[in-house]
Amino acid sequence: MMTNCAAPGALPCGNDGMVCPSDSKCAANQNICIYTSCGNANVDPGEVCDDGNIIDGDGCSADCKSREGCGDGIVNKGNGEVCDDGNNTNGDGCSKNCRSVEVCGNNVVDPGETCDDGNRKSNDGCKADCSSKEECGNGTLDDHLTINPEVCDDGNTINNDGCSNNCASNEACGNGAVDKGEQCDDDNESNNDGCLSGPRGVNDIGICTLAFCGDGYVREDAEDGYPGEIEACDGNGRGKGGATKVCNDNCTKVQAGINGGPAGCGDGSVNDALGEECDNGVDNGTYNNSCSAQCTLSGVLVCGDGIPTAPEVCDDGKNVGAYGKCSAGCNALAPYCGDKKKDATVNGVAIDESCDDGDANSDKYSFESHCNAECSGLAPYCGDNTRQKPQEKCDDGPQEGYNKCKNDCSGKDRYCGDGKVEPNGVENCDNGTNDGSYGPASCTDNCLTYGPSCGDSAITNDEECDDGDDTVRDSKAGDDEYNGPQYGGCTENCKLGSYCGDGDVQKTSGGERCDLGNVNAGDIPIWDRPLECHDDCSGYCGDSIINNKLSDSLDDFEGCDKGTPEYNDDNVIISGNGFDNKACRADCSVCGDGIKDDELDKLDDKLHNETCDVGDDNGEWAQNKADSCNLTCDGPAGYCGDGRKEEGKEQCDKGTNGDSTCTAGCKTKTTP
Repeated sequence: MMTNCAAPGALPCGNDGMVCPSDSKCAANQNICIYTSCGNANVDPGEVCDDGNIIDGDGCSADCKSREGCGDGIVNKGNGEVCDDGNNTNGDGCSKNCRSVEVCGNNVVDPGETCDDGNRKSNDGCKADCSSKEECGNGTLDDHLTINPEVCDDGNTINNDGCSNNCASNEACGNGAVDKGEQCDDDNESNNDGCLSGPRGVNDIGICTLAFCGDGYVREDAEDGYPGEIEACDGNGRGKGGATKVCNDNCTKVQAGINGGPAGCGDGSVNDALGEECDNGVDNGTYNNSCSAQCTLSGVLVCGDGIPTAPEVCDDGKNVGAYGKCSAGCNALAPYCGDKKKDATVNGVAIDESCDDGDANSDKYSFESHCNAECSGLAPYCGDNTRQKPQEKCDDGPQEGYNKCKNDCSGKDRYCGDGKVEPNGVENCDNGTNDGSYGPASCTDNCLTYGPSCGDSAITNDEECDDGDDTVRDSKAGDDEYNGPQYGGCTENCKLGSYCGDGDVQKTSGGERCDLGNVNAGDIPIWDRPLECHDDCSGYCGDSIINNKLSDSLDDFEGCDKGTPEYNDDNVIISGNGFDNKACRADCSVCGDGIKDDELDKLDDKLHNETCDVGDDNGEWAQNKADSCNLTCDGPAGYCGDGRKEEGKEQCDKGTNGDSTCTAGCKTKTTP
């Protein structure tokens, strides 16, 4: 420390004017102030050395505690130490020269390390654990490499010693590398793909050789990059190739025989295991083929074998061209019965054919004339004027017409009884039986007169009516009201038509909404009602339609209709007519319908005690008591004589009118 003014107690040091503070001293061999004993050139207690300075790297450390030697237990960084474990032994975490902590990645190649590039990464020339320089031939398997990983490393770069010179192959079949002596290597031990990689087979085929049909192994995988195709079979499938009873030598399975041949015969492959002598495929057994249908060289089909075979027209074995025989080339028949030619002579020999219809020649009966099987005359046929039983019912030759035999000889043509009316007045009717019995198409046995039927205007058999029918056959029948489907008349089957009172509701034809027939409504229990139907079948009390037409029967008149009453288990009306008698009683009467109802209701057994009912005028004032009725129909409303003067209607009303002051018409009398 340099200063011009020294504090009290300051100590000058050296000749350069340096002065040390009073609490310090001058170093013995260094121009510096020291605050401890280290640096005074005396080895004081606690010091192992003191060279008069506080500088590291000169044999005594700056704190005087170390002689700066590796193994003293003090890390002397000034000497380049990175550690000091108090000894000079390697392999204990600090090297014997104290310059390495002995870990991979410290950029120091320590004992046991092959390299150390200052990191813990592989693929950079030094493995992450410093055990290999990552090069082939160093004796270390570097299979961790991302590029060209090693599969072996035998410490050299020589081939054919179990490890290739690039350390990429262990030189064994199935390792994926095509080594010396191998045709292929697909990195597996399968014998069912494009490269045989498994143990040697019975045929002593080497491993890692290309697969082929006949190697005795069934190729199941086409495997890209390898010649050949997938096989259906191959020998015995266990290394022995060649044909077997189930596999051809072209590695196809033995199939069912064709053209009637045994199994395998016809597949085009000669299989000696099946005893085949030949196999021309689908042509086996065909005409003039060298191989039979049995895959034998014998039994082939040729002209002269006596077996007609396409394209042969014939083959009788001799083929000399005589009448009815085959020509020498098996390609044509000599003249014969059935060739459609009436032959006289053949090769100078007289042939007496009277006819020849070819394939139609037959001794069998036919509807048309034809030659018999011997070409000596005609066979029986319809039209030969001779009845052939049982085929014909008649045969009068080529004649035809009314009451004659049909062209097909199946019976008479157009006759009385055939069910068809012969026109032009020959027949008037014909129903087939013609027995005169009752029916719509009745006819007598002469086919000229009709029998009884519905529509003839005469009631016969079980007819209920018959109004005739001018549209059929009798233009004089009927009275212009013919049988038909009309409502209330006679039907087309001569039965009474539908009508109101027949018990059937005719909604469409008659417009009926109900029809109880002749049933007595009073006999039906209350719980089965509604039971009444209006006389004209137009409806009934309970159909929700008010019938206010005054018909012959006053019972049909309805003042209201709220629908069919519904009863509970106690036979009490719970809805519909009768539920609210003020709105509508069970018998469709109501106060205000204009009919005084003082009778017992047939549907709810209640007495309707109406004393009056003037309809819409109920509740209105009336001149006469008989024309007056209140809104409940149990008494009169206002009227002349009730003792109450109705303003605007009466001039007076004393009840007992007719005196000197009020007339019987409720008008005030005037004095003359």
